[in-house]
Amino acid sequence: MLLIQVMQEQEWQSYVDQVFSRMDLDGDGYIDLDELLSELPSAYFNEPDCEDERIAEAKRMLREADENGDGRISKQEFYNLLRDNVAPDSLSMYDDRLSRSMAAIAA
Repeated sequence: MLLIQVMQEQEWQSYVDQVFSRMDLDGDGYIDLDELLSELPSAYFNEPDCEDERIAEAKRMLREADENGDGRISKQEFYNLLRDNVAPDSLSMYDDRLSRSMAAIAA
């Protein structure tokens, strides 16, 4: 059982690393608001013209993940966010809008 948990943890960490790398568009080791917005398409919001809602949601997600208040998400903060909100054996995210985007990225 321990071996399975270790394997799941390694797979989980690999998945998180891949998703983070794909979201970190400029490769600086952080996800900023613009990068987060690029991965949170307006198609996931109810109204066809809801840019303000999309931006507000991205800012909320950034605030939730940004532990040190520097306005961006480091790989460790990203990992912590997912670790706190998702079991390692599950790929369903705390926020369905981002999970659909992340699933598309990982594909």
